[in-house]
Amino acid sequence: MKPWQLVFFLAGLPGILIALMLMFVKEPARRAAATASGGTHRMSPAEIRAIFRRWRGFYGNFYVGMPLFIIPLYAFPAWMPTVLIRKFGVSAGQVGVQYGIAVLITGSLSVLASPWVARAVERMGRRDSLLVVALVAAVAMVPLSLALIWASDYWTAFAIATAASVLYSLPQALSSSALQMVTPNRMRGLASSIYVFVVSVAGLALAPTFVALITDHVFGDERRVGDRWLSPAPSPQPGRRSSWLAPCPPTVACSTRADQTAGFIRSGKSGARRWL
Repeated sequence: MKPWQLVFFLAGLPGILIALMLMFVKEPARRAAATASGGTHRMSPAEIRAIFRRWRGFYGNFYVGMPLFIIPLYAFPAWMPTVLIRKFGVSAGQVGVQYGIAVLITGSLSVLASPWVARAVERMGRRDSLLVVALVAAVAMVPLSLALIWASDYWTAFAIATAASVLYSLPQALSSSALQMVTPNRMRGLASSIYVFVVSVAGLALAPTFVALITDHVFGDERRVGDRWLSPAPSPQPGRRSSWLAPCPPTVACSTRADQTAGFIRSGKSGARRWL
C-alpha cells in the first residue's frame, strides 16, 4: 500500500467504529407527534409544501445563505496548504503537520464552544441567537480574508488561517439546530436532507472548484491562488436584511426549546393550520 493510500484508509477507519456505535443508540420517544385523538399525524406532501411556501422567507434564505458559508469551510482547508507553499516556499510536510493540527484543534473547539456562545448571545436578549452567531461569523470572515491577501510572511498567514478556522466552524452545529427547532417534527427529516444536499453540493463540488476557476481564469496566474480568498467569504447583501435573519416560523422564534415544536395539524374544510 502506497503512503497516500494508507492516509485515506486511516482517515476512513474511524467511520466504521462510529457506524457500529449507532447500534447502541436507542430510538427516542415520539412525544410531540401525537394528535388530539391520540394517534399520530403523518404530514401529507401538500402540508409540507404549505409549510415551505408559508415560511419561504426563512427556508429559502437559509438554504441559500448557509451553503454560501459552507464554501469557506471547504475552500480554506483544501487550498490553504497550497497558498502557503506557493507564496512562502515552505514544504508540504511542514504545512501538513502545522496547519492540519491547527485546524483540527481550532475547528473542533469552535464547534464544541458554539452552544455556549449562542447562549451568551441569547442572554443578551437575542432570541435568534443561533442565527446571529452565524451572521457575525460570516461578517468577520471578510476582513480576515482581506488580511490574508496582504500577509507578508508565513506565520502571519498561518495565524490568519487559524483564526478563520474558528469562524467558519462556529456556525456549523448551530445552523443544524436552528433548522430543527423551527421545523415541525414530522418534516424535520426532509428539511435536514435538503440542507445536507445543498451544503454538500456547495462544499464538496463548488468550493474547491471556485478557487481553481478564479485563479486560472480571473487572475490567470497560479501563484496568485491566495488572492481570491475574499471571493468565498460570505457577507450580508447591502440594503437588505441578512438572509439568516428572515422571519422564522412561530414554532420557536429561532431559539425556543425543541420540544415546544410540537406538531402541525390540519383542521376544518378551509385548510386552516395551527401550531401545537
